[in-house]
Amino acid sequence: MSDFDLTGKRISDTYKSLLKLAVSGNGAVSTSLTQVEGGDGTNTALFVASNAIRVGGAFAVSSSVCVGGSLKVTGDVCASSYFGSGRHLTSIVATGDTSVSSLVVANNATIGGALSVGGAVNLLSTATVSGAAGFLGSVRVSGNTSVGGALAVAGNTSVGGTLITTGAATFDDDVSVSGNVNIGGTVTIAGTNVQAANARVCASAFYGDGANLTNVPANITGDISVSSLFVGGTATVSGNATFKTNVSVSGNLVVGGTTTIVGAASIGGAVSIGGAVNLLSTATVSGAAGFLGTVRVSGNTTVGGTLDVAGNTSVGGTFMSTGAATFDDDVSVSGNINIGGTATIAGAASIGGAVSIGGAVNLLSTATVSGAAGFLGTVRVSGATSLEGAVVMDSTATVSGAAGFLGTVRVSGNTTVGGTLDVAGNTSIGGTFLATGAATFDDDASVSGNLHVGGTATIGGAAQITGNVSLAGQLFLAKSAAAAISATAINGITSVSLNFSNAQNFLTTVTAAHTLARPTNATKGQTGSIFFIQSGGSGTLAYNTCWKFIGASVPTLAVSSGAVSRLDYIVVSVSSDNTAENLHAILTNEYGNS
Repeated sequence: MSDFDLTGKRISDTYKSLLKLAVSGNGAVSTSLTQVEGGDGTNTALFVASNAIRVGGAFAVSSSVCVGGSLKVTGDVCASSYFGSGRHLTSIVATGDTSVSSLVVANNATIGGALSVGGAVNLLSTATVSGAAGFLGSVRVSGNTSVGGALAVAGNTSVGGTLITTGAATFDDDVSVSGNVNIGGTVTIAGTNVQAANARVCASAFYGDGANLTNVPANITGDISVSSLFVGGTATVSGNATFKTNVSVSGNLVVGGTTTIVGAASIGGAVSIGGAVNLLSTATVSGAAGFLGTVRVSGNTTVGGTLDVAGNTSVGGTFMSTGAATFDDDVSVSGNINIGGTATIAGAASIGGAVSIGGAVNLLSTATVSGAAGFLGTVRVSGATSLEGAVVMDSTATVSGAAGFLGTVRVSGNTTVGGTLDVAGNTSIGGTFLATGAATFDDDASVSGNLHVGGTATIGGAAQITGNVSLAGQLFLAKSAAAAISATAINGITSVSLNFSNAQNFLTTVTAAHTLARPTNATKGQTGSIFFIQSGGSGTLAYNTCWKFIGASVPTLAVSSGAVSRLDYIVVSVSSDNTAENLHAILTNEYGNS
């Protein structure tokens, strides 16, 4: 029996259980909300329409509720937990725990208790924390952050940009800076040491006595400005040193380079100068002056008394002695010496350099010249002359008799030998060797460079040339000439590339399918023949496109065993890698069994 079947029931037992619309007559459900009442006329909290339902009282759902459209609640919403984005929720007051997948707060949010956020928190505006805030994970602030009180960081702090501290900054432990540090004010270090083990200390000025500085580099490349400088050891200045006030040196002063004193210099004690001294003005020495090294005077020097030189005296310019000059020992002149009057040498005279004599020289005894001697005029030697060193003749030298040279003879100009020139040793010619007559070589002649023969070259014996021979003119052979045939094995080689620098003619046996590839080291104009011997009749030959045949018809090898095929070729053009790119060829077959 159906639940709606009223058969056998009394109306007094059923009408109270019926629900009906609170309308007069037999009305149906319309688009207007109509209250539902019981059979006895008692109103319920439920209003229905054809397109809506309204509950006038409390609404309780014991299971899940799925709302396909919008849900509008004019009163409070109480739940043990919330799920979903909640982006349309307004005026929410949560007294218990709230769990949301994503929370966007457009206005102020006040949280009286602890806030635990498991994911990222993005604050688009100002966040004010009046109490303590603990961040268990990473905190990233894309905008400005202002901390009104103390900031305590238990771990590391990394600042990707510039860190500006307007107040005092105190570091209780080590501070490590991997980049540059710019400090606009004064740096005060209360400790005892400043260490820069692997770096340089650069500053516009240094102050203090520097008594505890160690490992100071020997070469300081920049400017140094000090109020007082104390050097316990050696101080070396490789560049310019400018002293704007007095300099007092209580010990020794060693100057390795040039010292220039523009003003007056007063030295109360001894001065020892190991190097050169350049005096641009007058130097007056009222007492004794001892020079342990070289003294160079660019201007005039006047000595009112006797000049006693215990060592050597070198005069770079003209030496003029208005009075008598007496040399108790040897006199060595490395440059020119001009004597206006007569020079009488009672003993031996040794001249290491050049001697220029404008007039006649009469040597009554032996003259030995160990170095070069240049005679601008006529030199007449009536006796024997022995030249053990080099002789330089800028003009013609005529030797009517025999001349023997025990050492090296160097002639900078032309040399004419009227008779036979016999050289027992080697002859080296740095320039061009020109033989206008016949040249005969009784032994081997080796030419490491180029050999140019303007006329006919006749070789009576065999000539072997290991390198290339290039002929600009025609080659005439009075007898035959032959090119060898190079035997080349190609067994097991599919692509055969012949080396044309080894030979012009080649001989090989064809045993399988082969392809004749582009020859290497080819020369334009090279000609030759390649002989193919058929082995067993199974050998075939294909060709690279560089091989050109008459009518573009690729020929076929003879197939009978032992048959010989000859491929004649000429190289027409060569590519940049020296392989033949165009060869004209003709193949002829069946020259008979090999």
